[in-house]
Amino acid sequence: MNKKIKIQKLREISGKLKKDFIGIDDVIDQIIETITPWYVTPELIERPVVVSIWGLTGTGKTSVIRRLVEELELLDKTLFFDCGAEESSDDSISNKISQFLGNNSYTSGETNLHGIFVFDEFQYSRTLDEDGREVSKASQRSIWNLLDSGLIDIVFRHYEVKDLMVYTEELDYLSDDLGRDLAISKNVWPESVLQKVHDTLDFYKTWEEDEDSDKEKSRSQPIISKSKQETIVSRLNAVERGLGYRKLADLNAATTLGEFLDLLKGILKIISAPRCIDCSRSLIFVIGNLDEAFSGVSNTDPDMDADVFAKITKKTGILDVKEALKERFRAEQIGRLGNNMIIYPSLRKADFKGIIELELTRVATRFKEISGLTIEFTDAFKDLLYSEGVYPSQGVRPVFTTIGSLCLPKLSKVLSDSDGPKEYVEFDMTGDLRSPEVTVILRYDHGEKIVEVPEKLDLGKLRSSASCKKLAAHAIHEAGHAILMAHEKGRMPEMILAQSSTGGGYTYDNLDDTDKISAMCKAEVDSELRICLAGNAAEHLMFEDRYCTIGCTSDWADAWDMFGRAVYKGGFFGDFWPWMSKGNPEGLPLGVDDSRVSTKDPLVQKMKAYLTDQYNTATRILAENKDLLLETARYLVENRCMFTDDFKAFVEKYGKNMPDHGTVSETYWNDILKK
Repeated sequence: MNKKIKIQKLREISGKLKKDFIGIDDVIDQIIETITPWYVTPELIERPVVVSIWGLTGTGKTSVIRRLVEELELLDKTLFFDCGAEESSDDSISNKISQFLGNNSYTSGETNLHGIFVFDEFQYSRTLDEDGREVSKASQRSIWNLLDSGLIDIVFRHYEVKDLMVYTEELDYLSDDLGRDLAISKNVWPESVLQKVHDTLDFYKTWEEDEDSDKEKSRSQPIISKSKQETIVSRLNAVERGLGYRKLADLNAATTLGEFLDLLKGILKIISAPRCIDCSRSLIFVIGNLDEAFSGVSNTDPDMDADVFAKITKKTGILDVKEALKERFRAEQIGRLGNNMIIYPSLRKADFKGIIELELTRVATRFKEISGLTIEFTDAFKDLLYSEGVYPSQGVRPVFTTIGSLCLPKLSKVLSDSDGPKEYVEFDMTGDLRSPEVTVILRYDHGEKIVEVPEKLDLGKLRSSASCKKLAAHAIHEAGHAILMAHEKGRMPEMILAQSSTGGGYTYDNLDDTDKISAMCKAEVDSELRICLAGNAAEHLMFEDRYCTIGCTSDWADAWDMFGRAVYKGGFFGDFWPWMSKGNPEGLPLGVDDSRVSTKDPLVQKMKAYLTDQYNTATRILAENKDLLLETARYLVENRCMFTDDFKAFVEKYGKNMPDHGTVSETYWNDILKK
């Protein structure tokens, strides 16, 4: 295949992948671009082409690569290795590669492998544990050699070779009884020792079996059976052309059992010796889940908006990935993974809807092949699938399982219905998706018969108003956070959720970087503290103290933890202490665990007073914007969720003294330099 045809083939494959895998066009483009030199001009490749693909769980990383390999028609030249599988000696990469090569043409003497290796679930190949200590994984040591130079030593010890080794050991034991000087001829046992040979080596069947075993045993019997001779020839010929036939001739020429054994041991030594396989022109895919590299991934709430979650995770870059990898691998190993790192995005709302559409098309096509019936799904039914099946942080797997659980029982019902449809069935839904139950409607033949099926909703039950008696309190709480976020940062939150399916609510700011305490100035710390305490302040502004939710205490805990690090590690009050050393990464007093600092510590008293001041400031700002607080909370009670544009409109209508920029000017430092 010439280069122009190969390039055209890659373009066609790219189009097919984009059609079948929704929402990852950029990823597919990156993969195709990276493998093009390997596929089109392999003569230029001197080291393995390593492509690292990292992302969240359930986003289809492995499926894309498998499909790519199939379209390239190189499945027979590809080794898939699951790094998360239970390790054993037979599961090591060396053994898998040797089996792979043994099943291909590479045992005929070829030692340059122009193939594909796919290391899936690579996060489990970690060489550092959670405490940074070395983890010994001898079975996967060859991975790193492969990723580096592409040269790996392989020992070909398949079943036939192991069987020959064990047989040789038994033969050596038998020679002590028969004598090494026992005369033999042309690989045949003398008749005088046949009975002893049968008694000792019967398990190994050195003779050719037929229906009459007694008659078979009376024939001349070889010392090495035909199958073992074939093993010797094939394995030695893989080392050097014709070597197997020459060594077999030497065995046949042996005149004593001792000479025969020495020759056989020499053959085994050659067969068992490691062979250096040159995989320097190989394509290697390293695929792994690296959730810790992605912001917000800990939120498994199905009520998290997919578009907001996609914006949050999109901030992850190659430096974030390498930083996360440092927790699992040594620096030089991370270097071997190269810079061809492709970061898989989380899917947007439109992507999930497209995946649902694609899967329903597949279901309908297959059902028509089976039954001859045409199926259509209404938008209301698709909304049901989205509502019950989409967990943005968990990828596409929950979507597929939801489609299966909601569609297959109904399809079975259609097929088993004696008065079922003749040509057409429509899947529809009626009811509130934020309720414990809806009704799935099956319309046969454009309404000639209607079947109603009650459908209990797991997430709908959790989202129902009956599941949250304190929705108004949660709405006030989250509205407080949102108002202070807008006031302090001059930008609107991406999403405000009063009550999620998993309990509680949250307010998301896509550009939030509160974890980077060391990069903050004091004014920014003040803003973060006010935002953190605003939910608590809002509840106490609107409700009597005894009716404020206990969950507010978590805001105080978060504020204390953040401020404690600013004080004890960053010298917020201008006090410098011995525990600020780099050797004490927690930044807390020596000998103190976690945040259990003595209440008599003078810094603790200063922190309490300072936090109280920030709390009072947040309360004052909310009191000035009480109308905005109430209207936002009422909207959240009605809709549970609020997005940027709606909240911005509320701020413009009801807000008072709400700056259009943050309390900390982003140009302050540059302005000083310009002066």
